[in-house]
Amino acid sequence: IFWSRFYGVREGDELTLTIGGADATLEQDNDLNVLNVVSAQDVSVVDVDAIATGDVSARSLTLSTGGSISQVMGTSVTQTGDADLSASAGGIYFDALSNDFQTVDASAATIVLVDADAIILRDIDASGALNVRSVSASIADDGAAGVPGEDVNAGGAATFTASTTITLTNATNDFAGDVNASAGGAIALRDANTIQLADIDAATSLT
Repeated sequence: IFWSRFYGVREGDELTLTIGGADATLEQDNDLNVLNVVSAQDVSVVDVDAIATGDVSARSLTLSTGGSISQVMGTSVTQTGDADLSASAGGIYFDALSNDFQTVDASAATIVLVDADAIILRDIDASGALNVRSVSASIADDGAAGVPGEDVNAGGAATFTASTTITLTNATNDFAGDVNASAGGAIALRDANTIQLADIDAATSLT
C-alpha cells in the first residue's frame, strides 16, 4: 500500500492512523476532533473546523483547518520531514517540550511552536503573535534569501527562545511588532524594514 485517500471523515472523538510506510490524505469535508498517527510517511489532513493532534509520528505532516490547530496535553509530534500548518481561523499551538519538528511552514493568527531540539522556520505568517522555542538547540530560518514566501512574518510581538543560537537573517523577514529574543549563544536578526527590539538577551553576540 503506497497511499490511502479518504473523503468526508467525521469522527466524534479520535482518528488513529497506523499505516507504516504508506501515505494518508484526507482531502475534504473532514471533521475530526483528535488526530493520532502511530506510523506513516506523508500525512495530509483538511478539516472543516478546529483539530487537535495526539501523538503523531510521520515523515511529513500537512494540516489545513477552518479553526485552530492544537495538541492534546501530554502528547508530542515527531516528524522527519516538513510540517505545513495552516489555520484559517484561530491559532496554531504546539507547546509540548517533546515535539520534534524539522522544517516548519505555518500560517495563522497566533503561532506557538516548541521543539525539543533544532527547528528551521520556512514560510511563517502570523497575523498576530509568534512564539518559537528550541529547548536544547537552535532556531533558524531556511536561508532562502529572495525566494518568494520563504520568510518569517509576524504582525504582533515575536518571541524567540533558544538554548544555543537564533539566526533569522532572510532579507524579506518582517517583524511588525516588538521582537523578544533569548539565546545561549549568538542572535542574528534581519528585517525587510524597521525592527523594534524589546527584550534581547544574547550570551555572545547580537547582529
